[in-house]
Amino acid sequence: MLFRSRPVITAQPSPITAIAGSTVAFSVIATGDGPLTYQWLLNNVVVSNATNRTLVFANVQPSQAGTYSVQVRGPATSVTSFGAALTVNLTLTANAIGAGSVQLSPAISAYAPGTSVTLQAIPNAGAAFID
Repeated sequence: MLFRSRPVITAQPSPITAIAGSTVAFSVIATGDGPLTYQWLLNNVVVSNATNRTLVFANVQPSQAGTYSVQVRGPATSVTSFGAALTVNLTLTANAIGAGSVQLSPAISAYAPGTSVTLQAIPNAGAAFID
């Protein structure tokens, strides 16, 4: 009788916080009798064509946010990784045309989807807004 060892995940996927449009990658390291195969899941649903030990998103978007895990299969059995969250934040740029500036509040480099942002138009000294 041939004994096959169960796959063991030795490096779990890590959570990622990214800016929309950037490239991100989840990865897993597993050992065990091979061949080992991989299937990535998003919120416990199979991700199509995601069958490598690394899952890469170029131009990541908020619609891809969620909890990713990977199922590693060996000849005898399978094991599923812990979930790793993907959070995709947005940038916001507001430029004034003319004599003044635009102030954002809160003034941070990236915003979670659904964040309320206040924009305030500020005229330069001696300038005024025209109705």
